[in-house]
Amino acid sequence: MGSEKDKSHLFKWTDKSVVEEIEDIQDLFDVLLVDNIEFQKSVRVGEAMMKGHESRTEEMEDAIAHCEEKIT
Repeated sequence: MGSEKDKSHLFKWTDKSVVEEIEDIQDLFDVLLVDNIEFQKSVRVGEAMMKGHESRTEEMEDAIAHCEEKIT
């Protein structure tokens, strides 16, 4: 059997390994969080553009209706 020091070496190695894995996962999580924030910003920009296009479409529809009234 190994000495008490040898046994604690395994636990120290395991602890370090787990900490490294947690740090790697944290790094990946941070990247995903940034990507998610950027995606949400893009969605908001897209929604704002759609509202602008909807408004412009309504203006065009009103202009067409006004022209049709003049023709008839």
